[in-house]
Amino acid sequence: MSATSRPSASRVALWLPWAVMAAIVVVTLAVGSVGSSEPPTNADRVLVLTRSIRCPQCAGQSVAESDVSVSREIRRDIAQRVEQGQTDDEIRAYYASDTVYGPDALLAPPTEGVGGLVWLLPVAALALAAVGLGLAFRRWSASGRRDATEDDRALVAEALRADESSSAEGENRSDREH
Repeated sequence: MSATSRPSASRVALWLPWAVMAAIVVVTLAVGSVGSSEPPTNADRVLVLTRSIRCPQCAGQSVAESDVSVSREIRRDIAQRVEQGQTDDEIRAYYASDTVYGPDALLAPPTEGVGGLVWLLPVAALALAAVGLGLAFRRWSASGRRDATEDDRALVAEALRADESSSAEGENRSDREH
């Protein structure tokens, strides 16, 4: 393996924090995606369902949070439907049907179909933004590696001479004043 084909230490140091952060994200997502091995109880299901259905009378509150009479009735109805063996999707579909409360009854949009775009678009936009920033930073860092021209060196030398002469004049002036 030649010296030119090995990555430089500075290049590895540049990408190391990103690799560590990616590993942390992957581990966190893996741990978070592993659910409980126990099936949820009926009470757990009722709680999850009542938190996902909007109170028809309250602004922005779930049926679980609201204490108005219609919310209490919906909580009782959900508990009965769970006891009868209906699935969570069937219960949500019932309340989201046009004959009951409509699609606005659900606090979270559906994850499939057109509603799935609500979940997918922000992730896609974030990924595109990250790629765009990466490309912009790569182009920016590549353009910053140009060597100084002779004109640049001449300008710096002239500025240094002007600075030295102005500081020398200032010292002479202060010596004359004392």
